Amino acid sequence: WTQPAHGKGKAVRIHQGESQICGPKVLIIGQMKCGTNTLGTLLSYHPRMKINRCKSSSSEDCNMTSFMGPEMGKHGIWEGHFLTHIRDSDPDEWLQQYAQRLPWTDGVHNITLNKAPSYINTRDHPDVVDLAKSLLPSAKIVASVCHPSLRLYSEYEHVLSRNPQKLEVHYTQHGVEPPENFTEFVNHLFMDDDSEFCQEKYPFCKNLRHNFLDHHGKYAFGLREWMDAYGKDNVLVVQMGENEEITAKKLLAHVGETILPPNEYSWITLAQKKEKPAFKNEVYEGRESAYRDFPREIEMLNKFHEQSNQELADLLGEDFPLEWNSHWPEP
Repeated sequence: WTQPAHGKGKAVRIHQGESQICGPKVLIIGQMKCGTNTLGTLLSYHPRMKINRCKSSSSEDCNMTSFMGPEMGKHGIWEGHFLTHIRDSDPDEWLQQYAQRLPWTDGVHNITLNKAPSYINTRDHPDVVDLAKSLLPSAKIVASVCHPSLRLYSEYEHVLSRNPQKLEVHYTQHGVEPPENFTEFVNHLFMDDDSEFCQEKYPFCKNLRHNFLDHHGKYAFGLREWMDAYGKDNVLVVQMGENEEITAKKLLAHVGETILPPNEYSWITLAQKKEKPAFKNEVYEGRESAYRDFPREIEMLNKFHEQSNQELADLLGEDFPLEWNSHWPEP
């Protein structure tokens, strides 16, 4: 790793025994809308976890001279897709940009993390695991998973409220009218490629499924590659919605209690943490409302994900993914 010295305009190479700038010790790899913000927040409550809280990938949007200053506390946990999206868009400078965004740590008395949900998508980014292993061979991997059908509904509402153009572009570039609701969106996802509509608008149907359905809910595929590279014991998989104190204890144990001692953790901060998620979408009533408002669509999605849920259950040796196939709230 190299990193520009702040304000000096030159690179500083890591050397043993000197002041060090280390890469992330923890990679939170996804899945999107499955609680990655929560995982990052829980880790940030430990004083030895140094966080660059700038969420934007553009250095111009961050205070680059005060990585760990108190002003960073008003920003969200940093999300940096440097091993995927940024590397793809800037293959010559991405590593330098990555180093610029890291807080100063020595990897022993303090560490940092990188949260990037795209890292679990090894179909679109087939070299991300090998790249991470070559740069960060001793990193601890943390992945969050959740009910894939409800995850899609949450993503749909999230995109509509924060960046509707992200969804609309998949339609307008093929001359298709964007969906008016989740029902139309799901209907488009399940249209037959041989239908007259899909043939006429090719490759609209294929691309829409690729971007919103095929990859984002099939967790086992990406997780298996990370486990093969880092070892299963070095990949912690957390189910969204688990008790946060239990999750915090799992995270500390996974990273290593000599690195993040539990007795130094701010359990008081955790106890005082508001139930309201840091980035809650106020426009809709939460993902569980899909059971009431879109029961047919959830059943269709559940059926689609049955096989991938079984694959995840087999990989983890856990039964909870199978509950997603038939889970329905009590009336």
